[in-house]
Amino acid sequence: MASRAARRWIGQRLLQRSVTMDLDINDNDISILSLNDSLIGITSTPHAIRTKKNIAATTKPANLFKVPEASKKLTQKQKALPKPKRKEKLKLVCNICGKIYVSTGYYKNHTRNHAIQGTYHMVLFSRVAVNINVYLYSAERYPDKTKIIESINVIVYSTLDAIVLSAPGGGVIELAQEIKGSVGICNHFESFCLRVCEIFCEGIITKKFLLPSKLLESLVKQCEVLTSDLSERSQLTELLVLSRSEHVSREVLNSFYCEFVLCFSEVLLRFIAQSVHEGPTTSKSPHEFDTEDRQIIHYIAGATLREFYKRAKRYPTSCVWKAVKDTIVYRFAASCDVESSSAADQSWTKTKDRGALIYVGDSCLEFFVLLAEIIENCEEPTGSISYMKVYEKVCNSMAATIYWDGMISDSLTEDVSLLFLRALVKSFCGTYGKGIRTRRINKIRERPEASVNLRHSLTRRAK
Repeated sequence: MASRAARRWIGQRLLQRSVTMDLDINDNDISILSLNDSLIGITSTPHAIRTKKNIAATTKPANLFKVPEASKKLTQKQKALPKPKRKEKLKLVCNICGKIYVSTGYYKNHTRNHAIQGTYHMVLFSRVAVNINVYLYSAERYPDKTKIIESINVIVYSTLDAIVLSAPGGGVIELAQEIKGSVGICNHFESFCLRVCEIFCEGIITKKFLLPSKLLESLVKQCEVLTSDLSERSQLTELLVLSRSEHVSREVLNSFYCEFVLCFSEVLLRFIAQSVHEGPTTSKSPHEFDTEDRQIIHYIAGATLREFYKRAKRYPTSCVWKAVKDTIVYRFAASCDVESSSAADQSWTKTKDRGALIYVGDSCLEFFVLLAEIIENCEEPTGSISYMKVYEKVCNSMAATIYWDGMISDSLTEDVSLLFLRALVKSFCGTYGKGIRTRRINKIRERPEASVNLRHSLTRRAK
């Protein structure tokens, strides 16, 4: 018992003295302390009570995080560099409705919805969202007044030939033959023809003439001006009287005047159309496509029109989109029950689309066949196809414009018709052009071609 009390007393005294001064502790003292460590509540390791500094350090909390050396070296004169400012995102504003977008993709999708709703311009977006090039249509052509006046003699002689073939008689045919058989047109009759030509040009030089029906409407209005305006008509009739050496009755002159104005408008319309449109745009006839090719064209045409129909249904309050939807339904589409020359194409399409496509009619199918022919001839050696080049070829093709004018008729205005034509050409060119490139690559690589090109990519998935 005495030895245990002695060890406790020695341990307490050593602990009190180690707080006030440094001690040199030998191994014997440490062994004594280790025997009574459970009683005095200290550890048996020598590091816990070695010096005064160590004990003082144990009373202070240790730093959990190291301070970087670079920050210690900074003085008051040396300050940290400011953080670089983030670049502000470009705000893209729609120039039609004023909506603001930050994402380039959403901005492009939004502006594409205005493609048909626009009136005079189309927007072509480059990869840089800030650079937007706005340009007029290549199809917006206007009659050249100078070229028409330079060819006035050709137009007049063609007009006289038309009068001889179409006039009912009563002295009108004889007067036309007399004027045509003379050595040269006299000055008074030349002034008469120039004045008639100028009046026609005043009404058509501001009109686009891609569609023949729209130009014909302007010419008919000018015919009404020439025949209903009494002052203008009397002046022109006096020039006819002065151009004849022999006396001609007033009734014959009035009949000749009306026939001349009517035939002149028809010849002028034909002259403008022939002077603008180029020759054949393709090397083969549209009917040289085989059955499989025509089925593919019929299929892609229906899928393309279906997309425009679905987009038109998104805007039920828009008069423009409503007119486009009605045009697709009543002008382009055809009933599957109607027996026609494209019945085989429709039956093939019906087995593939599962009720998802629109069946195009015969005249519409011929237009798309001609469009496919133009696309094949516009393919570059690299395999790329420019839809703007295809669009210009379509505008320069007499057959294509006649097909389009016959399908559209008066269901769309001229500006909306041009917008719809361009959008349709671009959509069809992207789908059918991809198939052409695939077919050409397969031939180069000597791989077997698919029996029906683009069938799986266009067929609607089963529900």
